[in-house]
Amino acid sequence: MLLKFQVEVLSSEQKVWALYLSIGNIKSAIRNNPSFHCWVTIGYIPFIKFLNAGHLNGDLQARLFHQSLRVILATLISTGRKGLIMHDAAGAKRSCHPRVAVILAKYTDQLIVNVARLGHSPTSTATREQLGGAHPQPPRTYQWIMAQLAK
Repeated sequence: MLLKFQVEVLSSEQKVWALYLSIGNIKSAIRNNPSFHCWVTIGYIPFIKFLNAGHLNGDLQARLFHQSLRVILATLISTGRKGLIMHDAAGAKRSCHPRVAVILAKYTDQLIVNVARLGHSPTSTATREQLGGAHPQPPRTYQWIMAQLAK
């Protein structure tokens, strides 16, 4: 598991931690090379400075961070505990208990991993002007990235 606890600034008022997911059985030399695209952004955890919290601000931020992790990773955690029947390469059924590995990366690393421009969303096709808009933009997919690179 690789964690980077760096706060990212999406705009003047939006600060977040990005949450990435990868498969653990990929060799680390490949998984940690951004050009292989082995990490997927699965969510953002808000970084909020609580008003009038005083010395409790740090505790409230930590609680929000961990509660957000619980919500985002709930399905993966329950699957890891209960197990999941999967077929191996030979076709045999096996009870698998996947482990959760998470990376929290800074915004510039997200842009590199997802082939996005500075100021644009690393997880959707939203441009700088569309970020925070009322209408969600389509997700940034491999096919979309390849089409943009071909232009």
